[in-house]
Amino acid sequence: MKDQQTPQSALATLPFSQMLGDPVRACVQAQAEAARVTKRYLNSVTLRTNEAGKQEAVMIAFRYQNGTQMLELSIPLMTLVPLPHFSVDRLDIEFNALVDSFDDKHMTCSFASSGAQSNSEEQQTITTNHHLKVRLQASQNHMPIGLSRLFTLLDDTIALEQPVRPSSQADLQLNTDRVELFEGSRYLLYPVEPVAPESLSWSSSDPSVVTVSDLGVVRTYQKGEAYIFVESREARARCRVVVESDRTKLCQILSAIKLNSKRREVETPPKSAYTSAPQSDTSSGGISSMGSGSTTLEGGYGLELIKRTDVDQSATWFGPNQGGLPAFHVTHTAPAMARGQEPYIHDFELLSTIMSALQWRKHNGPIRLYTDSYGRRIYNEQNMSFIWDDGVNTDVLDGMRDQVDFSIFWAGAKLYALRDMQTPCMMLDTDMIVWRSLNGSINPSLDQVVCVHKEYLSEVYPSVEKLKIAKGYRFSDHWKWSAEPFNTALLYISEPKFKDIYTSKAIEFMVGNLERANDDISQMVFAEQRLLGICAENTGISVKTLVELDQLHQQDLLTHIWGAKRALRQSSELAEEFCYDLVARLFRDFSNLSAELLEIPVVRKYFIRGVK
Repeated sequence: MKDQQTPQSALATLPFSQMLGDPVRACVQAQAEAARVTKRYLNSVTLRTNEAGKQEAVMIAFRYQNGTQMLELSIPLMTLVPLPHFSVDRLDIEFNALVDSFDDKHMTCSFASSGAQSNSEEQQTITTNHHLKVRLQASQNHMPIGLSRLFTLLDDTIALEQPVRPSSQADLQLNTDRVELFEGSRYLLYPVEPVAPESLSWSSSDPSVVTVSDLGVVRTYQKGEAYIFVESREARARCRVVVESDRTKLCQILSAIKLNSKRREVETPPKSAYTSAPQSDTSSGGISSMGSGSTTLEGGYGLELIKRTDVDQSATWFGPNQGGLPAFHVTHTAPAMARGQEPYIHDFELLSTIMSALQWRKHNGPIRLYTDSYGRRIYNEQNMSFIWDDGVNTDVLDGMRDQVDFSIFWAGAKLYALRDMQTPCMMLDTDMIVWRSLNGSINPSLDQVVCVHKEYLSEVYPSVEKLKIAKGYRFSDHWKWSAEPFNTALLYISEPKFKDIYTSKAIEFMVGNLERANDDISQMVFAEQRLLGICAENTGISVKTLVELDQLHQQDLLTHIWGAKRALRQSSELAEEFCYDLVARLFRDFSNLSAELLEIPVVRKYFIRGVK
């Protein structure tokens, strides 16, 4: 006999545990996920990991002018933004079941407001149709007690005070406190004193006009003025940035500055964009106006040779076994990094380096590059490595372990590279271009040291009493301080003993010499230029010069761009014109390398106009 169905047993067949339990479990899981979202938000938005690896609150700092006072307000970000902290406030599960009738053969059961029905006959078959109504309500939960206490602690950190600048001795000094730039340009700011980049905080007073990166790279967007602030724990500094959209107006400003210089060239410049300037002015360079808003470039020497077509193009090799005179370039990124800068090479510098290397190869011999791993990466990205047919060496500069401050001795790597080279050799700056063979200017069997020209003793070369030296360092009693310095943008040495003496004395002066002078040049030019003259006097070596100082602008052998770099950096118009002319000359002189040159991005950039 079959079991009789009772109302209780019929209801028992319904899945109450699942129908009621699943919504409850879903709510619990949702509450857990909401807590995880809150945690992720706190970690990613309002907290950060400091240098010690510990989390700390992100602070928002505001500066504003209150009368004559500049006030600063620091507020934890966590107290300013709403936190996503939700919880299930109410859960209603509506479910109704009603036994309508029951006898030995039939049972009618309705439930869940939808009137679901269950029938039972002899076969004891039960058919169910049910409806479940769930209503869920969520709201912002009360703040957890731990978070509430954290807010109380953070509230105590809110400080409204007048920023107190440290003493003048502790103030940061930037490479400039005022700069004029064009819209859409960029500029590098850095402290004169070496400071770890990660310890500096950069900001802009008006990001719509100008912004600044964590490494001090300034980018301009629209015409206006703004301040760039930089600060460390001990000091701060600022730079006023004037952004001009009218390039003519900016050129006039720069020209006015130039006119105030005592060493202003008095002759009317020719119509060419490349105007000669007196040698005494080549350390700064500049932009001058020619009327109608046009500008001219001045500062270096031999610049007009870039456009000339009548320069002797004959290639005459000389040197051991007629294999040519080995030369080398040096690019060192450590000076930029020591100043907190991101190493960067301008287009005109890349192109002048290409011209320098290829012209040397064509007329005089093989050339090598000494650089570090970062510099090699820059040149590899430009597909430039092929221009140095004697290879690229990174071992020497990457392997330097001496205590040298390369923000002071910014050209010091040249002396390490020279020490590594075998004689005879030519040290050649990347911005020095030799347009023809030196076979008639240098006699390998007679000349032991050859430079570009002599330098006059001036304020650039301070007296021995004013030079900064390392602790325990002593100048030699045998040195002749009357010896004149020599410009070493091009330096030929054939005597190995003299090379060893010169490089060892120069490196000895740089090592441990960490106290900065009042300028950025005197210590470096003493090590590189004046010590060359002193060592030559002391060893009885005669130094030959290729040109006289007052004839730099009347010769057609060399182009040295050094003095014009400042003007090229300040005027994007002049820099572009200069780059187009360099590219045009490259394709004119090295048509056999056209395919390789077009693989260089910076060359390809100026190719379309350059080949016209």
